[in-house]
Amino acid sequence: MASVHDVPVEILLEIIDLATTPITDPPYVGAQAAWTRPRLPHLPWDTESGTFESNEQEQKERVSRKRMRTHTEVELARETLKKLRLVNRYYNRLCTPKLFKDYNMITAITTIKELHRISSVVVIPYWQHIHVLSIDINAPNAHISDPKYRHELPIQAVEAQDRNMGGILDVCKNLTSLAMYYSDIDPRVNNMTHIPCIRAAVLSLLENHRLCKLGFYSTSILDYPFDGVYEVPVGVFTLLRSILDSPRAASAVQVLDLAMGSLSEEIYDKLRTKLPNLRTLTIRRALRRGLGRVWDAGNCIKWAPNANLTRLQLMTCQAAYAVHVPFLVRHFVGLRHLFISTCGESSDPIVLNLPSDWRTDPDQLCNVREPLDTLWLEHMEMWEITMLGVIPTREL
Repeated sequence: MASVHDVPVEILLEIIDLATTPITDPPYVGAQAAWTRPRLPHLPWDTESGTFESNEQEQKERVSRKRMRTHTEVELARETLKKLRLVNRYYNRLCTPKLFKDYNMITAITTIKELHRISSVVVIPYWQHIHVLSIDINAPNAHISDPKYRHELPIQAVEAQDRNMGGILDVCKNLTSLAMYYSDIDPRVNNMTHIPCIRAAVLSLLENHRLCKLGFYSTSILDYPFDGVYEVPVGVFTLLRSILDSPRAASAVQVLDLAMGSLSEEIYDKLRTKLPNLRTLTIRRALRRGLGRVWDAGNCIKWAPNANLTRLQLMTCQAAYAVHVPFLVRHFVGLRHLFISTCGESSDPIVLNLPSDWRTDPDQLCNVREPLDTLWLEHMEMWEITMLGVIPTREL
């Protein structure tokens, strides 16, 4: 009977690549993480905290089934790798790096005890293989949508989570990508701690120029499509401010995702001037009307030139006025990919027609820069799409 020992190495490597394909699906920082919820054992509509209309319930059930299929595919891929590792030491060396390269600690942890168990069984033995990590920076169970759980979280649990996650980040010295999810509904959780351990570990990884992809994600924004008002935990702002205030850490950031309820003016100003090597910027909801439109007279001068920025993704940002977006494209000369979804607000001045010479005027955008590779527009009014039509692109 043929065995895996008889399989040529080239075919075996192809099998391993095929087996790990579902594991590398998004959400990834800089890809779709800002609008794709990570796999969770408990979905918001599984709780008893609310009821939904029938059509909305059906839609959420379809999403639930899709997530379950994805979860099953990932588990099947992991089981395949685990079995191949048992063949012999050679196969173990081939499969182990792929099995632990991308580790999602959101899906597996609901208690501090489980966090300790995963740390001892997975993180400490295999830290050198972990390059992509997703963590919850609130206490365990903070991602569960039923408010009755959040109100039971004591400050000791939040501080313990900070110490434990900080310790895990200290161990994972080969991290290149870190996604941090947080709960922002309970104000008692928001103001409990400045997450000093997580902050110190993240700064160390950035300043040593290992970590280069960073994401901050509000679970409330990812869970609910409506335009709610969410308070950003003080620890998240403190961490983001610390990164921007450290020239060495800020220069290491190449990919940044912000799916947050808001930004302070101070952090918004630093965000536009302190990240010289940024290549991908994704902002969901954080650019609120209070910050002013992106290219208002007081804002346009604050955008520092950045020839490295090749991808800009704005989603549900009130400050992203459609008339101003082409000015951002003109400003970022290296921009190749632009994603705009559900931006602007109802009070934006409506401009119905483009200038009659917008194609022939030598100073128009289509005549002063190369076309984008991709321009992706979603959920915009017709007049907004018209205004964005001056942006040259190879694919729309």
